[in-house]
Amino acid sequence: MADRWDNIEILQAIDRRQQETCRGGPMRGVNGLHLMEQISGVMVHEPQLLRGFVQELHIARDLGLLTFKVQADPRPNLADADPNCTCRPSRTSP
Repeated sequence: MADRWDNIEILQAIDRRQQETCRGGPMRGVNGLHLMEQISGVMVHEPQLLRGFVQELHIARDLGLLTFKVQADPRPNLADADPNCTCRPSRTSP
């Protein structure tokens, strides 16, 4: 596994998954942690890699390459406290 995430690799993996499971349409109810582990091929435990994955998703969204909604959580600043939880509720759509 690499020391950092490649945003192009993440987007290509999302596109492949959309083509395979949704005929290219929006994916609903995607578990971000599961997506991250599918892309990496292994379970990811390192907080830095978890944060990096979330950061790459946000960068792609800010550039208009990806849209997603993070399910609300009653705990404030969850990304700073537990990036693993931030990754779990990620939803993606084209």
